[in-house]
Amino acid sequence: MSNSVRGIVTREINGERYEFRLAANEWCELEAEFGQTTGEILQQFSAEGEAGKFNMSRLRSLFRAALLRGQPSVTIQEAGDLISEIGIPAAGALIVDVVKASMPQQEDGGAGKPKAAGTKAPRR
Repeated sequence: MSNSVRGIVTREINGERYEFRLAANEWCELEAEFGQTTGEILQQFSAEGEAGKFNMSRLRSLFRAALLRGQPSVTIQEAGDLISEIGIPAAGALIVDVVKASMPQQEDGGAGKPKAAGTKAPRR
């Protein structure tokens, strides 16, 4: 289950409901942890998933970061325990769902598109 408007994906694990979300704060934390841009993190994660060879440290860090909104005190060990409960393939698929929800597609119509540098909005 997910709420794509807010980028939240919910899953039940061992009878407990968890919310997962990767928003600006979580991506910034991950960038600092990995020393990579969000794009680089996503590219590497995608390549690992396609090869079926997840880097467990990366997966666990993404999983934990996605849990932080709903459970700000979750530890890296607890995130790893949850991954063990649902299995590595399911955890990878969950993170893919969370990433997709965190970056909803821009609808046509231009709302929210950044303006070109040096342009101003017309005065009314």
